Amino acid sequence: MELDYRFLFSLGTALCTVVASFVVVRQKVGEVEKSIEHLFRKASTIDASLDKNNLKTEAMIRELDRLNDINSPSNLKKKNREMATFSVRIGYLEDRLSKIEDMHNGRHIPVKES
Repeated sequence: MELDYRFLFSLGTALCTVVASFVVVRQKVGEVEKSIEHLFRKASTIDASLDKNNLKTEAMIRELDRLNDINSPSNLKKKNREMATFSVRIGYLEDRLSKIEDMHNGRHIPVKES
């Protein structure tokens, strides 16, 4: 097999093509790796945001359940009865206080000075 300049030129061209292809593939792989890393960071950020959102949603659900319990018809009925009882008791205590004030602010016995 003779090595003439055409064969060497073809071999050099093929070698240059392979090397250029390798460089292009290497650059593209680097770009793909950067894209994957960027997507991974973005997915991590989204995951963290979803976790925060889930925690806030759970807290809101607990608060709503508590408000539902407070405003349930049975609790409202119980609280209204308590308020009515307190109102009656306050009226009774005001009457008693008026009588005690009348007794206290009534006529005083004169006190002799020594």
